Amino acid sequence: MIKFNKLFIITAALILLFESLSFIGYMVPSVNTGVFILLVVSTVAISFYRLEYGVLIVLAELFIGSKGYLFNHILAGTNISIRIALWSVVMICWSILLIKNLYQTKRLLSAPEEKIKNLFAGANKYYTFLFIALAWGTINGLINNDLHYAFLDFKRWIYFLIFLPLFSVIKNKENVQNLLTVFFASIMMLSLKSFLLLFIFSHEMQGAVYDLYRWVRVTGVGEVTQIQGGFYRIFFQSHIFVLLGLILALVYLVKQIIDNQIRSVIKQRAFWQSLILAVVFMSVTLLSFSRSFWVGLIGGFFFIYLFIMTEIYNTNGGEKKFFIKKIFENSTLFLSIIFLSLLLIVALVKFPYPKPLGGFDPTDVFSERATETDEAAIGSRWALLPKLWQEIKEAPFWGQGFGATVTYQTLDPRVLEINPDGKYTTYAFEWGWLDIWLKLGLIGTLAYLFFLFQPMYLFYKEKKQDLLAASLIIGLFVIIIINFFTPYLNHPLGIGFLGLVMVIINKYDTVLQKS
Repeated sequence: MIKFNKLFIITAALILLFESLSFIGYMVPSVNTGVFILLVVSTVAISFYRLEYGVLIVLAELFIGSKGYLFNHILAGTNISIRIALWSVVMICWSILLIKNLYQTKRLLSAPEEKIKNLFAGANKYYTFLFIALAWGTINGLINNDLHYAFLDFKRWIYFLIFLPLFSVIKNKENVQNLLTVFFASIMMLSLKSFLLLFIFSHEMQGAVYDLYRWVRVTGVGEVTQIQGGFYRIFFQSHIFVLLGLILALVYLVKQIIDNQIRSVIKQRAFWQSLILAVVFMSVTLLSFSRSFWVGLIGGFFFIYLFIMTEIYNTNGGEKKFFIKKIFENSTLFLSIIFLSLLLIVALVKFPYPKPLGGFDPTDVFSERATETDEAAIGSRWALLPKLWQEIKEAPFWGQGFGATVTYQTLDPRVLEINPDGKYTTYAFEWGWLDIWLKLGLIGTLAYLFFLFQPMYLFYKEKKQDLLAASLIIGLFVIIIINFFTPYLNHPLGIGFLGLVMVIINKYDTVLQKS
């Protein structure tokens, strides 16, 4: 599981520092510019010193940054996000180091024992199919669609290139542990930031509320929305990684319960650490009030139960009494985590000092969100669906290319302020898989699915006994489900999510030992 080592502490401290500087930079633009330049220059130096650290910096920003604008810089009239800057720096450094090493050794940069053709170690055909689909989507879009829209659409997919340095630097178990340590440090700080915002907005701290709200919106980190009385929704796009962390923690916990007597399990320090993490991550997932995340979490529970039943059968041959006992223990664990998570949220909102705003019913807040059907966002999403299907039917097999647009009737108040008739044209859609189908066609969508199911096949074929691999595969199923309702798999956040899964599964024989 997680190791609270030196790297964890350094990562958490740096995230705290740069989050604070981001807020100061929002207030004082010169600070924003100065930190932006400092981060870029530092990442260049660090990447040339040790490329692994540069890749970890890029991923840490991805884990906490949502849209990537914690810092930004205007260059020649173009607003450059810190995400694009750091990604570009690491890609350039990787390319220079690769050329240098190819010239010197005619072998691969960070794995001298491997030849170039083994860069992806057995995954070549899956990447090739996806690359061809993306190339076709690009050409098709440039020919048939608005060039500006086509570029903006394609720009999100180009983040896949981060797989090149990522695959290069993950060579052993230590590299995987470093990656996981940075991941957990990042999502822990993201969770604490979510709790801090909930606490401030739910109490009489009006002096801080306006600037914090504007900072969250301007940097694109997420949304803060009043739900009921003194209760606020705190939603960050990067919460998708918190959900993955929750899956990792839950799989670890259920495995300990299956393999051991419950009396011995509760004496383990690692069990309680994982339980606290699960409660924290569950709280953030509930607090996000994202129905897409909640549906993904339900799917995650389904696959975790499949994992539990498989492990019970492998452990005890499916003996009925043992099966019922372990199912009951794990179900009790899940219900306890949900209860403690809700308790934590209520405790934060109702904490007596400073004076809480109050005026909300926890049961009503969550039940209304789960069953609400008349919200503007839901209405707009369902209004988009038939129009999107209509456009897909125009070129169902080959797609319309990047930048393809759909015009539909929206209920979004921000659009209605500009266009009272509600007509809205966009190239980005909430229905993630239908977005991919429209742009890449059925052929391209199948190529992407082929790419996604490759690590699942490798896991099924070779890695049934590894806990980390099982957790990541369940996480992969979860994001596939979420992408039906919220587009992640055509966005740097989802691509980064895939990077965690792909690099560990594909490099399994090198970096992991079967447990």
